[in-house]
Amino acid sequence: MSILGIPLYLVFCYAIAGVICALAIRVLRVHFRSTDDYMMRRRRIAMRAVWVAGLLSPIYPYAYIGALNGALGAGFSQPVKQAIQDINGDKSVVGYKLLFWTPWLTRVYIVTPCAARPGYDVGADRAYIVDMVKRNGAWTPRQDFRCVYSDCGSADGFIFPPFSW
Repeated sequence: MSILGIPLYLVFCYAIAGVICALAIRVLRVHFRSTDDYMMRRRRIAMRAVWVAGLLSPIYPYAYIGALNGALGAGFSQPVKQAIQDINGDKSVVGYKLLFWTPWLTRVYIVTPCAARPGYDVGADRAYIVDMVKRNGAWTPRQDFRCVYSDCGSADGFIFPPFSW
């Protein structure tokens, strides 16, 4: 991830969270119009909850990916190895993360070593985004994969949320 990517990601997240918080606060002000102390306390608690949720918004995509991989990640090791073999002829995988999942489609971030290619050291990696479709009970890769990071070639893809291995 580039140095510029982190601030842009935070600005993007906080802009969206700001709009959502402003709308939520507007609804809270209309809903809790009473001057009763009990209602005023409830309004303050609700507004604080909205602001805390807004401040935590940059971690939501990462929490989703973490929960998704904790629940389903182990079952994808064989389909991921098969997908990488279809892409570059080698089954070596440094790691992978599920970015999106439905019962019939998933998007996987796969990191492979460049060491299998001549002229590159052991620490060099390449990352792909691969869409996989469930056909006949098995996950198969689509042919439209993207290389989003590479130490040993070119990569012009984009990944959201900004993620590096």
